[in-house]
Amino acid sequence: MTERVHSLRGLLLRRLWLPLLVLMLCSAVGSFALARFYAGQVYDRWLLDSAMSLSELVEVQDGRASIEITPAVSRMFTWDTTDEVHGEVVDAGGGRLYGDLPEALPRPAVAAARDGEAVYYDARLRGQPVRMVEVVVSAGPGHEIRLRVAETLRKRHRLERKLLMTSIPFQAAILALAAWLAWSGTGAAARHANQVAR
Repeated sequence: MTERVHSLRGLLLRRLWLPLLVLMLCSAVGSFALARFYAGQVYDRWLLDSAMSLSELVEVQDGRASIEITPAVSRMFTWDTTDEVHGEVVDAGGGRLYGDLPEALPRPAVAAARDGEAVYYDARLRGQPVRMVEVVVSAGPGHEIRLRVAETLRKRHRLERKLLMTSIPFQAAILALAAWLAWSGTGAAARHANQVAR
């Protein structure tokens, strides 16, 4: 009778393991993707904040928009211990007021159309992948300016790796708990089935 219990338990476990592993894998991928999405939202918001801080420096005098950025302010804007940050301010006529982004840098197919509407996209700058934000804001009556800020992806990738390494032990603990529950549950089911058979 003991052999029958183990045989039935083995059958149940074989039927349970594959769906259980697939479920755990989907859970791990889903939690990592969700964490990556929200981390991206945070970094994208920082990009937009950097662009809006540039817009605060734009002044309109005698019908012309201008921006005065001292070396200290420029260092403050581009300072980052991990990533490279680049920015650009362009007036409505296409004249560059500030920045070091190349003109050939690809823009999104649909640019920001309304005042304050931000567009995020990925590009490559000097051979490195960057995340960019482009936004159009009003610098005064009849004066729109376009701002672009680019940042390399090192912090994002570092956070993604940290999230992945953090989720692995958690998923392993869940898998171990599920395995124990499956083992004890199938044993109880097999014993009950054998009692019914007797």
